[in-house]
Amino acid sequence: MSQVHLDNQLGTPLPERTAERILETLSFLSYRSGEIKSYLHEITCGLSRLLRLDWSTVTLCQDGFERVMASSLEFDGMDQLHSLHGTLTNTVVQTGRTLAVTDASITTQYGEPPDGYLSYLGVPLRTFQGQVIGTICSFNVQPCQFSSDEIRIAEIFAERAATALFHYQLYQQQQQFNETLEAEVAKRTEALRTAQAKLVESECLAATGEFAAMIVHELRNPLTTVKIGLNYFKKAELPEVAKMQLLQALGATSHLEYLLEQILVYAKPLVLQLAELEVNSFLTGILPSLQELPAARERQIEFKIAPVAHLFLGDKVKLHQALLHMVENACEASPPSSVVLLSVAESTTSQMSIQVHNSGEPISPELLPNLTEPFYSTKPNRYGLGLAIVKRIVVAHSGQLVIKSDPTTGTVVSISLPVLEPPERSTSAIFSNSDGTQATEFLMKLPTTSQLHSQQHHQRSIDILSALIGRSHLPLDRYLQDIAASVSELVCSDWTIVTLRERDSGRIAASSLEVSESERVYSLHGTLSDVVAQQRRTLVIADARQQGHGTPPEGYLCYLGVPVQTPQGEIIGTICSFNKQPRQFTNEELRIVELFAERAAIAIDNHRLYHQQWQFQEILEAEVIKRTQELRAAQARLIEKERLAAVGEFATRMVNEIRQPVTTITDCLHHLQQISFSQPAQERLFLAMDEAQRLANLLNEISLYAKPQVSHRVAVEINALAAATLDTLRATKEALGREIILIPASVGVIVLGDRDKLKQVLINLVRNACEAIAVPGGASPIAPGETVTCSVELHTDTSQVCIHVHNGGAAIPPHVLAKLTQPFYSSKPSGTGLGLAIVKRIVEEHTGTLSIQSDPLAGTTVSICLPLADPLGN
Repeated sequence: MSQVHLDNQLGTPLPERTAERILETLSFLSYRSGEIKSYLHEITCGLSRLLRLDWSTVTLCQDGFERVMASSLEFDGMDQLHSLHGTLTNTVVQTGRTLAVTDASITTQYGEPPDGYLSYLGVPLRTFQGQVIGTICSFNVQPCQFSSDEIRIAEIFAERAATALFHYQLYQQQQQFNETLEAEVAKRTEALRTAQAKLVESECLAATGEFAAMIVHELRNPLTTVKIGLNYFKKAELPEVAKMQLLQALGATSHLEYLLEQILVYAKPLVLQLAELEVNSFLTGILPSLQELPAARERQIEFKIAPVAHLFLGDKVKLHQALLHMVENACEASPPSSVVLLSVAESTTSQMSIQVHNSGEPISPELLPNLTEPFYSTKPNRYGLGLAIVKRIVVAHSGQLVIKSDPTTGTVVSISLPVLEPPERSTSAIFSNSDGTQATEFLMKLPTTSQLHSQQHHQRSIDILSALIGRSHLPLDRYLQDIAASVSELVCSDWTIVTLRERDSGRIAASSLEVSESERVYSLHGTLSDVVAQQRRTLVIADARQQGHGTPPEGYLCYLGVPVQTPQGEIIGTICSFNKQPRQFTNEELRIVELFAERAAIAIDNHRLYHQQWQFQEILEAEVIKRTQELRAAQARLIEKERLAAVGEFATRMVNEIRQPVTTITDCLHHLQQISFSQPAQERLFLAMDEAQRLANLLNEISLYAKPQVSHRVAVEINALAAATLDTLRATKEALGREIILIPASVGVIVLGDRDKLKQVLINLVRNACEAIAVPGGASPIAPGETVTCSVELHTDTSQVCIHVHNGGAAIPPHVLAKLTQPFYSSKPSGTGLGLAIVKRIVEEHTGTLSIQSDPLAGTTVSICLPLADPLGN
């Protein structure tokens, strides 16, 4: 005979002795966190003993495999994975139903039992969501028929095992989470640092490229004018010295043109045309062009084919350009007749490295970090942009450029690039935890007692416990309510409550009688439930009039109190039963209440753990959002700072490269001014001089923008600084005859800063304001009454001082406002477009802010706000 047990229905009453033995076995089961194996072992032994079966096990099942967690017999396969294919247990897992097989040698359609066994009883272990996570299975060597009562007993034990497993897994999950969180945070932090470093590097390269393109654009126009002027004088009759200077100036002009062209190559935004490339084919294809380089004459370029044909995504043209620079440098560093070796190495499982090796003189270690910086070169008459361009190309490919040099082996320049990996195989873990458990999520709840019917006391208790199975969908308060009602019914009490301890007060969480909200919270002082909790044991009072333990509620004389203790040993409440008349409680009644107290404790603790995890998750998510926002803000500040630093360093090097040829050109033009020329020639000479001076002024402005660092901070009184600066400006032609008014703050205002830099800020702002005022009719002389106002305001609420420079000139269009602080943007024909950019950098170096507002009626106001120093000047 075989049967599939579908529902948890109540069967015929159990014999009195059998029901008593079940209660005894259940009452002796005691679960504490960390003792899951012994607890499950007690369950298997108790089940085997009650059903008189040869062997019982508790298993965890997932993805077609099972792991034996507990066994009533010694078993060599404990904690090992076993395939479920073709087994009776697999049928239980797949159907999610209890399976009872009398003789597996006759009934074969459900699968096979273990060798040597014929009879089988399997019950699924379910989560509250209905997911089957394992089984409790019993086996017998001889065929045997299972009654509905025996099946019901197995299901009661299965529910106990599932509950304990869930609690243990929740507890372990929380412990494991706490242990791994720090490691995960460290891992994520390191990954974030790496990603941030790459982002900062990418942003810096983009910023320097953009800035370089702006500089080249600004320099080309005056340079072209200067070149035309110099070429004009090639036809003129000049003294020998002047001819020599003219040739030098023309050479410097050509030098500048080529330098600007190289800078544009470096600055040009990299738009990659990615394609799948095979490394051997790619390198073989470009090898002839490498061998034809002028620097490769008298050298031998060899390519060592890679043993593994790596595939990668790359821009063929850009990578070809990078390797041309690398091989050219290697040839120039190698002696004649030497070999430059091109090879491929596997740096990691996900990256390959294309290497260019030369046997020339080694590079000193202190020079190696500088080789990829723009305008740095160890070779004379070179611009130092080759390896800088290579680095930009490699970084754009998510790669890395590495240079190593050794006196023995020579110099190796490597570019590491990510390779295309084959598609990952889909895998799934059999068990998520090392002990074979897998965390599940459900809350323990119990059914209502209105569905329970029984004729005998023991039978009634078994029926109630049996009815717990499949009722886990009820909320916790309903669960505890049913416990209170069930205990009242089973021990024949007038009133039963489940209480929870909350600091110095108690709260009635469930009651068999109706209780108002105001009566639910009470003081623990002097109550019987407090005595139970303090003594951590069951308390029975037959007649409170003859006992001195505490005071029962008014109108009640008899009391039974059992502590509700979590698996961790914490007393979180009590189950209390009261009777109006004195009476004695039997040991069986005490045992029943203690069973329900254990159920309540595990359910409450599971509920608490579950919600703690959710609350922790919510807190963690909120904290992650907050920290992410802070991180993004900090990252934006870091990127902006690094961008400015990179631009400044690039600009400084670039100006140093350009200044010398500009000086050569300027010296030549000054010498030509001493020679008498015709009027047309003089005009060309003056125009060339103006443009050369413009080049020199532009270089000076770029230097100021590149080096705004506040080197010397002192206490600066803003009112005094503004007064002195404006007095100086009023006497200069830059004021253009405007009236400059100062409105100081009513009290002295001190900031900590660089006095000269702050003075430069005020000069630039007031000068711009004077130039912006429109003259009525657009003609001179200056109309009277036009003013520029400089006001100083103290803001104690934000601990700042704000300086506002206002003019009543024409309004600035909104689309222009956003660009005014960008380098090289100017609305004035003769402006360099660096004035406000320099102001902004200096203000930000002082931890301040710059803002511009413009209105057709009110005019334009430029405001800078700086943090105040404390009275000690800090």
